Amino acid sequence: MLRDDTVNRKLKELLRKKKLKQTEVAEKCGIAYQSFHRAVNGRRPIYAEELLPLAEAIGVDVSALLALDKPQDEAKAP
Repeated sequence: MLRDDTVNRKLKELLRKKKLKQTEVAEKCGIAYQSFHRAVNGRRPIYAEELLPLAEAIGVDVSALLALDKPQDEAKAP
């Protein structure tokens, strides 16, 4: 279980950016809609075993959900 809400916030951002409906993504990854809705809104943690199905349903790499992307300024540093 991931207690940090970073994944929840990133999930919400990706759904908005890709214009995906919560019901569609929840169904694709096999999570009950109510549980998914609570996760998107930070009221429920996202479990590690849910990361890969979520990423696949959204069409991103797992690292995108974990916010492992480096900010542009850090990526350019020597």
